[in-house]
Amino acid sequence: MEFTKARAQWVADENWHPNQHGQWLDNGNYQLSIPFNGSRELIMDILKHGAEVEVKAPQFLLDGVRAQIGAMQKIYKK
Repeated sequence: MEFTKARAQWVADENWHPNQHGQWLDNGNYQLSIPFNGSRELIMDILKHGAEVEVKAPQFLLDGVRAQIGAMQKIYKK
């Protein structure tokens, strides 16, 4: 996951998992990798950051986030 510099400091200070790996990028963004088993809870955590985060991999996690965003769009287009 890559977080914008606007959100980066909050995320860098947050403990998502004991084996997480984070690094600051040259553009001021923060890249975070964490091991996980179930994607449901992680997707909820990702979505709370809105447009301030981009899932880079794995593809099934990206697909899960996209599916939730699609479902949300259907609700809020009314």
